[in-house]
Amino acid sequence: LLPRNRRILLFLVGNFCLVDSLNAGIIAASPYMVHVFGLQKQQAMLWLIPFSIGAAALGAIGGRIADAVGARRALLAAGVSVMFALLICGMTQSFALFIIVFTLLGGFGLANIWVAGRKFLIELVPPGQLGKHFGLYNVSQKLSMIGVIVFGILADLTLPGIPGGGYRLGLLSLMFMLTVGLTCIYKVKTGEWSAA
Repeated sequence: LLPRNRRILLFLVGNFCLVDSLNAGIIAASPYMVHVFGLQKQQAMLWLIPFSIGAAALGAIGGRIADAVGARRALLAAGVSVMFALLICGMTQSFALFIIVFTLLGGFGLANIWVAGRKFLIELVPPGQLGKHFGLYNVSQKLSMIGVIVFGILADLTLPGIPGGGYRLGLLSLMFMLTVGLTCIYKVKTGEWSAA
């Protein structure tokens, strides 16, 4: 059952959209590097290692950021970070810039959407209902596949004059779900728990 609390419902929808875009971007990264920048599959997979290391390191910082500025602001910052990562990575012709942005902005977004998202949900949930809402939270994480499907469809398109154009379009399309997610999170009111 969907929660009756509007703030939690907005959070769950928004967080789902953020995670969906983020997961799709991570899954798309390897084939994107192969078809847009001409890497071999093994090379593309190796470049995911610095991304994972960067995300782990930035995740440690993310907890402190959420404590300092609040979970909602930290979650919005993480979403905006992913937004810029998608925009730059989807348009740049430079593989070096792609890797730097993917690792730093994408890694920051990955780590902090998870960290700040959990912390924000704890702040929103009424007393005694944390387990139920975390169940909904976890289910929504596992159902995130919309972005992957959209990316897969668009990646097959051929755009005249743009090598790997379908892949670029597919990556940029993830910004739509991300925008919906950011809008929902932005509309979540903070403060003491209420039914509003």
